[in-house]
Amino acid sequence: MKMKQTDFLELKQALTEKINLYPDFEKMEYLKNNPEHSQERYRWNLFHSVNTRENNFSYSRKLSEYLTDDNIDTALRKITDTK
Repeated sequence: MKMKQTDFLELKQALTEKINLYPDFEKMEYLKNNPEHSQERYRWNLFHSVNTRENNFSYSRKLSEYLTDDNIDTALRKITDTK
């Protein structure tokens, strides 16, 4: 994985906090209720939900400086345990 370990841990913490705040947003419920959406869509919706104006879109800005979307998606897959 090309993401720096510190960035990965920070992103993992933010995503885990979001999932814990909204347990109904868990991937299975989300995908079951939205069959036209893919696991990739779930991962990116979750990513964008923590990448907000309040934190100055810090995840997108910081990570896009040195990673591609594929690199970010690899980390999101690992964090969310999706394919």
